[in-house]
Amino acid sequence: MAFNTVAIKAMIDAGIISAPPARINTAESMRNFLKAFVDQLAAQEYTPEHDWDGTQLRFTRADGTPGNYVELKGIQGLKGDTGAKGDTGTLTSSALPARTTPINRALDKMVVQRSDGVLEKVNLYQLAGGQPLVTGNLVANGNSEFGDLSNMTPSDATKLIFDPTQSVPAGGKGAFKYAGVAAFVRTTDLIPVNLLRRHRISMVARTGDSNGANYDALARGYFGVICYDADGLEITPPHFAKVTGAAQTTLAVALNPGATTMTLTSAAGWHNGATAASRGFAWYPYTNSLGQLFPDYGYSRNVSSNYSVYWQSNGGTWLSGGIAGNVITLRTPWAGPALAAGTKVANVMEGGTYLYSSVLNNALVPNAWTLYDAFIQGVNQGNTEDPANMMFRPGTAFIRPIMLINYNGPAASTTFYFTMLDIRESTFDSATLLAGNNAFTGLNTFSGANTFSADQTIKRIIASGSAPSAAVGTGAGTGGNITIMAGSTDMAGTFTLVTGTSIPTNQTIATITFSSAFAAAPKAVVLTARNNQASMSIARFYISSKTASTFVLFSNDVALSSSQTYIFDFIVIA
Repeated sequence: MAFNTVAIKAMIDAGIISAPPARINTAESMRNFLKAFVDQLAAQEYTPEHDWDGTQLRFTRADGTPGNYVELKGIQGLKGDTGAKGDTGTLTSSALPARTTPINRALDKMVVQRSDGVLEKVNLYQLAGGQPLVTGNLVANGNSEFGDLSNMTPSDATKLIFDPTQSVPAGGKGAFKYAGVAAFVRTTDLIPVNLLRRHRISMVARTGDSNGANYDALARGYFGVICYDADGLEITPPHFAKVTGAAQTTLAVALNPGATTMTLTSAAGWHNGATAASRGFAWYPYTNSLGQLFPDYGYSRNVSSNYSVYWQSNGGTWLSGGIAGNVITLRTPWAGPALAAGTKVANVMEGGTYLYSSVLNNALVPNAWTLYDAFIQGVNQGNTEDPANMMFRPGTAFIRPIMLINYNGPAASTTFYFTMLDIRESTFDSATLLAGNNAFTGLNTFSGANTFSADQTIKRIIASGSAPSAAVGTGAGTGGNITIMAGSTDMAGTFTLVTGTSIPTNQTIATITFSSAFAAAPKAVVLTARNNQASMSIARFYISSKTASTFVLFSNDVALSSSQTYIFDFIVIA
């Protein structure tokens, strides 16, 4: 703060101006005056006028103008010694609460330390259909390792508990107990699956308490999975199952909201009977939220049963007998979106909500720990599901295990215990997988020797691999040559033949040698002409021989023309 000038002036007046001359003229009096003056100054607690800007300070000059800022912060000092390591903490149950919300595959992350010591955030799960970041059991808390109900979602949360007193096989840490009837328990988390891998699903379960109490022989259970697509939406039969024999057709006339009829290009085989579950339709194509486009007449969430007025429980989309020719009279005016003429449509059917295994399918679980294990692999392209040969539903990217508990009217006190709930990738069983009707969507690569024993519907085949080689024979004439074009493979490609002069008949024109031999001679080699000269001369030669390593072009009784260019595409069917 500033000096108190009034107090100083008063002191001077009292000590000097009002004093007799003799008093101020003595040395002693002068010393006393100066001492008193200094004491007065000290008592003022003088602070000069100033202001701060961060760590910079400036003072106000005598004329009232601000001075220059001066930086008071010095350079950083040396790092101190590392402190002593703290005591190890204790993880308590309160620090790890039971989780009741699912892991969000897109947002939830975990921190990992790389080999170079750098910490990095990574997604807990990779994209749909990818590999999980953990190996072994893909069911979190499946063996009750958390000691709580984490990742378990029951139909009635008040009836499911974790019982740590249960003694279970293989050293488990207790079991989950459900007391009630007609219930379900599934996992909270969605589990990503690779449709080209075989998966084993298993659990250990028991009905009734260990002493036999709360057991009812009427109780029946189910064990299986729920399939979900890449958007986490549950997949049910109308999304993929077509009515057997029904034409996969198009709309002949636009179907607009409020319309009472739907006109098809062909209604052949569309269900016109009493089964309401088969009186529905889907339209195509379908694209999910990730931009993935599914093949026409394949997986689609564009289904009439999206609207409750068309559910089978409400009578279906049209009534029995509602189809006359190619015109379908809708049970209620169309409640869906506007569909243009030409839109692809198919007759689909409703069915079972979940996918059950034959190991526990409406069966009694004994009053002793019992292992249930099954396998699921491949994609079901049909409209029926075999519990003994479980297959993923089309469009599947995730699954959840599910148990239906104590059905068939047992006593309300009946208890059900389970633990060691496990899903993991297992040994690939190509014999079972490739023998069924499969739908492989997306970009799939099959390496090695694979055998598909059932009919396969394939949208496109993209050949890959090394190109074959070729050599001309005497049938190409003197100076003739042949070139395999870029991009060709053993399976398909293009070659250019340039004939020479003095061309003979009934001679080898060229020999094509595969880059890698087939297991046996090809079933067929198909040639198609690519230019005018080839198209006019294609009757002058033929494939005279096929082996696992080669096929041979051979001239007939009419020789090729001299000095001409012939371009052909070839396809090899092994």
